[in-house]
Amino acid sequence: MASVRARGALLLLLMLAVLALPLRVGAQDAPARRIAHTAAVALHEYFEGVAADGRILEADEHGEAVASLVAARAIAADVAGSRGAALLALLDTLVAAAREPAPHQRIRALNLRLTALLGTDAELNVPATSDLLRGATLYAERCASCHGDKGYGDGPLALALDPQPKALAGPEMERLDDALMFQIISAGIVGTSMAGFGDLPEADRWAITAYVQRLQAAGAEAAPANGPTLPVGMAGIELLFAGVWGALFIFLARIVDVSCDTMRVLFTVRGKRTIAGVLGFTQALVWIFAVGTAIRHLDSWMHVVAYAAGYAAGTMTGITIERFVAYGVAQVRIITRSQGLVIATALRDLGFGVTQTRGEGRAGSVDILHSIVQRSQVDEVLTVVDQFDSVALVTVEEPRAVRGGFVDTREWRVPLPWEKSRQRV
Repeated sequence: MASVRARGALLLLLMLAVLALPLRVGAQDAPARRIAHTAAVALHEYFEGVAADGRILEADEHGEAVASLVAARAIAADVAGSRGAALLALLDTLVAAAREPAPHQRIRALNLRLTALLGTDAELNVPATSDLLRGATLYAERCASCHGDKGYGDGPLALALDPQPKALAGPEMERLDDALMFQIISAGIVGTSMAGFGDLPEADRWAITAYVQRLQAAGAEAAPANGPTLPVGMAGIELLFAGVWGALFIFLARIVDVSCDTMRVLFTVRGKRTIAGVLGFTQALVWIFAVGTAIRHLDSWMHVVAYAAGYAAGTMTGITIERFVAYGVAQVRIITRSQGLVIATALRDLGFGVTQTRGEGRAGSVDILHSIVQRSQVDEVLTVVDQFDSVALVTVEEPRAVRGGFVDTREWRVPLPWEKSRQRV
């Protein structure tokens, strides 16, 4: 019985989810508002394809304009009453004028009458701000397959379309303002694969508009064809980083920030607050740019792999730098059978402090030497030991703290690449 009730409850939840789905998608605009959007797109296409005196410049643009006005006339049939009749009559006149084609002056006069008849339905409330993240998500879902991820008109479906989608980041789209772009997104372009998104809430359409305008701005910053091939400006840099250069930047930036973090930990343990602070600031600054670039391109496998590979390479690079810098002190323990005094004397002559004791090993008595030296001087100590006893047992440890005794106080510095061993300074 319980299982039957459970299945019934699950079925009820599924039915409610299906019934609620249309509410999430949003309702279509009112017919009069759809007419306003469609007519605005039609006039834009008309003025693009027809000269001011009525000569046809672009047959395709002229044909799309007429088709859009015919679509607007079909929508007017859904408007009831005298207003619907007036819209039908006016749109019949506008369609006939566009087919002639009529001069711009006459088309504009008819459009003014249409705008007055539509009233508040023809008004647009442009928001002060829009959700760019929401716009990017909707663009990826509804636009990228034709216009491409970056708006170059190179989406996977572009080659199969006729006419092919325009490049949103190209110069031909620079003339479109927010209002017209919103109307194109709302109504689409009749005669092309550009379908309207009137099913989306206006806030979502404005979000797509804002994101497309951002792509347009980025395309407008691109260098001319006969000039440098690299984009310029902040928008151009964003386009540049969308490709392999962005992945390379992330990889190199991660190497820098992880290496700085490794060194920061080293100097923090040593109590060097100033150096640790500078390294921490540098690491955080570089990390912000690296992770910001990666997050903006999470859809690119190159950027994701570069982020992970840069972290791995940065870890190895940081360890290598730490070994090269060799900051701090080390405790060297030398166990030799017969050369203890000779080795101790040689090290003392070089300025190292050495403590010598006797001990018992597996094969008999041994000399045990202890010395606290700079980490960068360990190789020098090992060279001296090898000169007198190449089979001596040597261990190197890092003491947590050093107090009292004799420790070589020679100034620490980073060894130069051509220096085989540490020299006194």
